Amino acid sequence: PPRSTLFPYTTLFRSDYSKPVIEDCYIIVSGERRYRATQLIQKQQQAEIVAGTFNPKEKLVNTIDAIVKDYSHDSDIYADQLTENIQRVDLTGFEVSDAIMNYKKSYEQEHPDLPSLKREDLAKIFGKSLYWVSQMTSFAELDANDDKELISLFKEGVISRSPALVMS
Repeated sequence: PPRSTLFPYTTLFRSDYSKPVIEDCYIIVSGERRYRATQLIQKQQQAEIVAGTFNPKEKLVNTIDAIVKDYSHDSDIYADQLTENIQRVDLTGFEVSDAIMNYKKSYEQEHPDLPSLKREDLAKIFGKSLYWVSQMTSFAELDANDDKELISLFKEGVISRSPALVMS
């Protein structure tokens, strides 16, 4: 089920690729919705405590599980964010393709001394098959003008996989 039916507070927050900071020390790379929902619950619980309506049998929420990582490059942060977000079913192939290509560009700008990333490298980075990476990155090869009909068929759900691969 969608996150909004499991936990309605998550509909209040939309993650993007900005870097929310906690107390000038940490950058939230993934789990921003969980962090903000926890803040909201904490405020609600504090209001209940002040009003005298808090149920003492209910657990006070004051922590969330987190993994702390030391990132040396923005592309590393972007890779982790993208890895989490591609697991969601609500992203289109075009959105995934754009994100992968943006990651690739960011990585190559930060590492000009290293060879250009190949699809095999991207598959390892994102924990996906080479076929999946080929399919997703093929969206970036479509031309908005020349391939209007294919793009339209995909967006309407007539084509269920990458039009570029269908045509190859």
